[in-house]
Amino acid sequence: MRFVVTSIALLSLLAGCADRAKPVKAGGRPDDIAEQAQRQADLFHTWADDTCQSEEGCVAVQRSAEPRLAACRRADRDEQPAREKCAGYARDAQQAEGRALWYAEQSRTAGDAAYQQPGGQTPATLRQRDEGRRAMRAAEAREREEGERVAKEDHENGLIAVEANRKACAAGGEPEPCGPLESFITRYPNDPATPAATAALEAGKRIFDAKRQAEARAAAAAAAAAAAAAERAAAAAAAAARAREAQPARAPRSSAVCCCDGSTSTCAPGRSECCSHHGGVCSCN
Repeated sequence: MRFVVTSIALLSLLAGCADRAKPVKAGGRPDDIAEQAQRQADLFHTWADDTCQSEEGCVAVQRSAEPRLAACRRADRDEQPAREKCAGYARDAQQAEGRALWYAEQSRTAGDAAYQQPGGQTPATLRQRDEGRRAMRAAEAREREEGERVAKEDHENGLIAVEANRKACAAGGEPEPCGPLESFITRYPNDPATPAATAALEAGKRIFDAKRQAEARAAAAAAAAAAAAAERAAAAAAAAARAREAQPARAPRSSAVCCCDGSTSTCAPGRSECCSHHGGVCSCN
């Protein structure tokens, strides 16, 4: 809503400023008071004239003049310097109100001086350009807001994951609970929750490394024991082979049976029919 200073209030203020002057109060020289009031009015007038070059600037002048005019309404305006200063504020505010209305009307009118640019561009094309720029800035703002929302949500989820896995990571150092902590530390190195997550991760890594080293030592010991057993078995087999080679060779046992008439028979020993036609079985010696 555009901020304006009503004309009725300004006219009332100017009417009050036109009252008959009273003597200057004791405590200050009239020349000093007048000079100070005139200097304040001149500074505000210069600033107002430089600032009121657009609708927004004129509105800013009105906003700045309002508390000064309010102070004038509360103060003793019968002294000549105060009346002149307050009248100056009122004139500047009234002029800013008129110029603000003029700028607002010009911005809505075809042939607006604010849209008269070199290059043959019409007010309609310039307005379309400005609308496109505003739409682009609005889209960029929405994109920034969405990015900030996603980043905030990711951060909150990271904090939840850290709190849920911190104790488990510190107790065993397994990759599953320690992974979320490591990811959070990488993404948010300056977060207040990062030191606790780092301490839990380092404690878990120490336990995990010690566990893996113990497992490696046990595997190496088992491999050494298996190699020693295999070596002993091989040595025993070699010794048995050498012992067999050292034993004298025995003559093969003959399956022939000697008959009493001097002949031999292939009959299996112990059978009653052996050498039955040759006088029976006798010793071969």
